[in-house]
Amino acid sequence: MKICVISAILPPYSRGGAESVAFVSMQAFSEHEVFAISAEPFGGWHSIWGRWGNLTRGKSRSLRVFRFAPINLFAIFNISKHNAIVRLLWHGLDMFNLHTYFVVRSILKREKPDLILTHNLKGLGYTVPAAIQHSKNKTHRPLWFHTVHDLGALHPTGLKIYGQENSFTQKMLLVSVYARLNAWLFGSPDVIISPSEFLLKEYQDKGFFPKSKTAIIRNPVISEIVSLSTKQPPPPFNFLYLGQMEVYKGVRLLLEVWKKFSATHKDAELVIAGDGSLKLEVEKAAKTLRNVRYVGFVDVVQKDEILSAVHYLVLPSLAYENSPTSIGESFVAGVPVIASRIGGIPELIKSGVNGFLFTPADLSALLAAMEEAVSVDYRQLQEGARKSAPIFSTEQYHDEVMKVYQSLIN
Repeated sequence: MKICVISAILPPYSRGGAESVAFVSMQAFSEHEVFAISAEPFGGWHSIWGRWGNLTRGKSRSLRVFRFAPINLFAIFNISKHNAIVRLLWHGLDMFNLHTYFVVRSILKREKPDLILTHNLKGLGYTVPAAIQHSKNKTHRPLWFHTVHDLGALHPTGLKIYGQENSFTQKMLLVSVYARLNAWLFGSPDVIISPSEFLLKEYQDKGFFPKSKTAIIRNPVISEIVSLSTKQPPPPFNFLYLGQMEVYKGVRLLLEVWKKFSATHKDAELVIAGDGSLKLEVEKAAKTLRNVRYVGFVDVVQKDEILSAVHYLVLPSLAYENSPTSIGESFVAGVPVIASRIGGIPELIKSGVNGFLFTPADLSALLAAMEEAVSVDYRQLQEGARKSAPIFSTEQYHDEVMKVYQSLIN
């Protein structure tokens, strides 16, 4: 069987967990022929026409990938550098990108995949669904499975912030028009895969995918952690923040809490890994606060090394998260998670079993969760995290996708 994975961003370019999931989804089907279509930064006119290359990461197998630079005001990799008005124009062109339509349709007609797995399409263009449908003919009708990763088709920012659910920026007419247009552009793929019940309901409530079959399949992760021998038994406890350096991720909240927590737990350490607009602020905090270490952006190998040495992952997000990839990565490493009770996170974490949940944006609640984390039987929580890991395996992902596929072709 031939499988095509379409994702706006793939390694070595990365903006978040969705890109990692798209890459891992390619690796999950090792018994099949797999290729990918993705965007790349503009690198001259030749990049507009695109080119075939190979995609590898770590010890993963090499896969074919076709990369091209969709014609737009700028590439998605640079979107954070532009103001709101320019981004708005970019979104409009991205939604109706005819260049992407013709490139993707041409490749699909030539390659003739049996199964098409799409992930985040923002940055390639929301004309990809039309390209998929128009690549079909009487003798070749591939099935199309689309995975939703965030709220990107509901809101241009892809964000819904705790406490701002009914704000003007969430309810304005332009946002409603944006969502309605995207619902029309996507239509109804054969199957919608959602890593969480939360995210699936968000889309269904807005009228998306009315005729699609749905499946809840957790995001797969690949870890190269062989053992946890480098981890010293607590105390002292080592905490990790792993993610983007942005306000909506709750980094500032965590740093405020750390001031109080480290005053009574002087040997505890907080490791912060990631990149973003708050990088300079975090670097400054690392120099002034007790036992805070900022390591910047980390690759897969570095991430595994850090996870093998920490005791807790902390996710203080203020945004409605779908299914953070870092939770699965932590569970695979036997690391319990302290996280905001928001979005799809409570579907993964059970307080006192594999981590702790706390009220978003609440300093005292996060502090209380961290205090409880250092007072309970850590080995019991660690075992709970390990037992939660199998649902994130590539084998589980493979089997569930193929089960749905077989049910449709039969």
